[in-house]
Amino acid sequence: MKKLPLQNVSYRYILKSYQEWLDILGYAPITVATLPSHVKELLHHLEQHNIHSIKSITSQHISSFLQHIHQRSNQTKAGALSSNTIRKIVLAINSFNRYLQTTGKHDLNIVPVRLSKDQLDRIILTKEEVAQLFEATYASTNSARGTKRRGAGTIYGQRDRAMLAVLYGCGARRNEAIQLDITDIQRDNRLLHVRHGKGGKKRLVPITPAGMDYLTTWLDEGRPRFTENKDKTTEALFTNQSGQRMQDFYQRLKLLHQTAQLDKPLTPHGLRHSIATHLLHAGMELEDISRFLGHSTLESTQIYTHILDDYGHQL
Repeated sequence: MKKLPLQNVSYRYILKSYQEWLDILGYAPITVATLPSHVKELLHHLEQHNIHSIKSITSQHISSFLQHIHQRSNQTKAGALSSNTIRKIVLAINSFNRYLQTTGKHDLNIVPVRLSKDQLDRIILTKEEVAQLFEATYASTNSARGTKRRGAGTIYGQRDRAMLAVLYGCGARRNEAIQLDITDIQRDNRLLHVRHGKGGKKRLVPITPAGMDYLTTWLDEGRPRFTENKDKTTEALFTNQSGQRMQDFYQRLKLLHQTAQLDKPLTPHGLRHSIATHLLHAGMELEDISRFLGHSTLESTQIYTHILDDYGHQL
């Protein structure tokens, strides 16, 4: 939206000042170029609604703009804006507000705009970004506290790869992954038995050869080191260093996200949405994806046809 006209002189001045502020703070050149372009769209939207002063902007105006970008058409292809583009616009608004506050020009008096959990979950990773996550599991600094400990990197990395094999490779929900036991891995048939699916549903999910290798290595090498010599043990597939059932998948993903240096937010459900979108992009039938994910109705799976429209060009 770089060609949007901006008639207001004060808006043009403050936009240039904002760009210089980003440059002085040492932001990457691409960021210095793109964030102001998104803010320009906001300012243009305000002009069209007769808001001609920064000090007149309220939280209601910001909400109106966000509603506008969720509805406006994509300028480069058919359909609406992708979730990733909307995320970048939201990032620009928050950055612009920090600039106004820091320089004393104005305080928009808005709570930092955040994407809803649903929007976060539906941000799709590309296959290259998934590969970056797997690569990040080999980093030496990937213990729970981010510290280097002899042997810890190998054990945590083995568990992280097995975790990604289940959350991404098998499309398991976070709660499903938490409830998995070691007996739920059928090695001979390369199947994952999800016994605690949503709504009490059970299903068998195929495991890729690479995923099976990751799970086997974790079960035979890494997991025993977490459970040996413990007073209390568990049958859980994923255990913490105390030998108990692992609960905090978000923390592990946060560390992997930092190590992989991904720009997109990362959640367990986002990985599930990513594999479903990748499978649809590869030609799998919607009915098969529905069974793979354990959906109760095909309507729940049809959302991926819309997500693929947004992300298909970059997968």
